[in-house]
Amino acid sequence: ASAGRSMTRWIFSLALNLLLYGGFIATLTHGKVVSVYFASRHGTRAPNPILAQICPGLHPTLKRFEEIGISPAGVTGNGLREMYSVGVFARERYVKEEGLLSEYWDPLQIRMVAAAEDRTLQSGSAFGQGMYGGPPHFENYREPVPIAMNATKGQDNLGEARKGACLARLASDSAKWDEEFGVPYWRKHSEVIKELSDMCGVDLKLSLDYSDGLENMGDAIKDVTDAMMFAIREGFPLQFNMTLFAKARMIALKQLYGRLLGTREQQTYMVGLFPEAMKTHFERAIEKDPLRHAIFGYHGHRELLYALSSFFHFSFNFPQVGFYKHGIPSATTLFFELHDLDETEAKQAGVSGSGHYVRLVVF
Repeated sequence: ASAGRSMTRWIFSLALNLLLYGGFIATLTHGKVVSVYFASRHGTRAPNPILAQICPGLHPTLKRFEEIGISPAGVTGNGLREMYSVGVFARERYVKEEGLLSEYWDPLQIRMVAAAEDRTLQSGSAFGQGMYGGPPHFENYREPVPIAMNATKGQDNLGEARKGACLARLASDSAKWDEEFGVPYWRKHSEVIKELSDMCGVDLKLSLDYSDGLENMGDAIKDVTDAMMFAIREGFPLQFNMTLFAKARMIALKQLYGRLLGTREQQTYMVGLFPEAMKTHFERAIEKDPLRHAIFGYHGHRELLYALSSFFHFSFNFPQVGFYKHGIPSATTLFFELHDLDETEAKQAGVSGSGHYVRLVVF
């Protein structure tokens, strides 16, 4: 079949053992993996700098991050381990099982880029170290795989269209969602907002001082509940009870998804150039372009993964408290695998006819 006909048969097969914080997905045996395109969220981090301003009551928690040497928004040791584990999985699958990559890093085989943030670049580096051991004469170390910054901040339309070409449109659409759904929603849950405000020592409704043009109660709740979630992940003594965290996180996720993906148009433009770039990447693999990379990876933020789930019509459903439908843990990675199936393999996979198919593996 031609590349065009093959690409029309994209099938995204989900429910492949969604794992939290490391581990391996069971061996996938249908067909040969000929190319991979992935998107990854950074590892667990310290709270954003704004938290000290909008929730001074969590100062003891912020202090604990400082005491373990992590600056605001910096990736923690646990976050680096998470990303290292994803890299180990990629090594097992694409080096050892599939033979798609060489044992040692080869820039002609794999390219990884990251959003213009320290935490995404650092997460990508930890991923690379998990993927590759040191070459001869460097055997006792992990290979320092280079991660390129995809574009300067505000110009990254591959994975950060919300801060690039679509910034103004997103601000307008978010404001409309706030007015119609957001404000009534958090007012409906005003008791939870009051509990959070009591914990923070300030009235969250009055404490916002953002400079990005997106002032919103949902931003404050997201930042506060992020801090709570990261404190849980780090095993710190908690300044809050889990019931409050669970209720507040549900509100945060509702607001986050609504503001980013509340309309069909947002569900299209929020993915930026990612689907088109992935399609081109796979077409080059099908055409056996000698200059192609076998694997391309983008290290970014949760918002891209949320946008991809809406664009391709699948959802996340991690069972842990604070995730619910849509929420994802740090280091979650979407591996889009291009498979070449013969008739027998296609039948085993439950698809019609031989050819190229895309399977989604979620770590």
